[in-house]
Amino acid sequence: VKVYTSRKALAHSLNDTKTAVKQLNKLVTAILMVVTLVIWLLLLEVATTKVLLFFSTQMVALAFIIRNTCKNLFESIIFVFVMHPYDVGDRFVVDGVPMLVEEMNLLSTVFLKLDNEKVYYPNALLGAQNPHHWSPIHTVVVKEIENMNKMKMALYSNHTITFQEYSERNIRRSEQALAIKKILDDLHIDYSLLPQHVHLTKSDKN
Repeated sequence: VKVYTSRKALAHSLNDTKTAVKQLNKLVTAILMVVTLVIWLLLLEVATTKVLLFFSTQMVALAFIIRNTCKNLFESIIFVFVMHPYDVGDRFVVDGVPMLVEEMNLLSTVFLKLDNEKVYYPNALLGAQNPHHWSPIHTVVVKEIENMNKMKMALYSNHTITFQEYSERNIRRSEQALAIKKILDDLHIDYSLLPQHVHLTKSDKN
């Protein structure tokens, strides 16, 4: 089942990558056709310089109007083809919510929540959130010391499985917590409350 799930996720990832490449190819082809047409009109002297200057002015005005769209398109291309922080089937945390990558497009990504709700996020917005890769090493962090007699620590470790296997991840997390507890018991490391002061008062009864 795990092999089938991994192969299925890989097939979806390759398919979405091909789709994004096709979308980018159509965009680049359209731009090249316009440039080729302009050069062809100049060589055949069909269009004069004044006409081209007029159309260039209109194109600049149009680009100014849709500048945000062009900016988002450029950021999406960088995010998908350069950064490429995840593939289909990976688990990704967006705004503190763990979700599964369902589909990747050139301009947006489709995520699947734990309750199977689909969420669409623009790639330009995801790129601005600065996603991080998981580190392959464990980390122990001292969070705080309370009253000089209690220390709170946190252990961050990585899984060797993909994050799409959420149930398996929870099982391994529980096993890790139980293993840490057993090690502490074997080393006789425990915690006892400090001695407490008890104040006795004598009450006079008539």
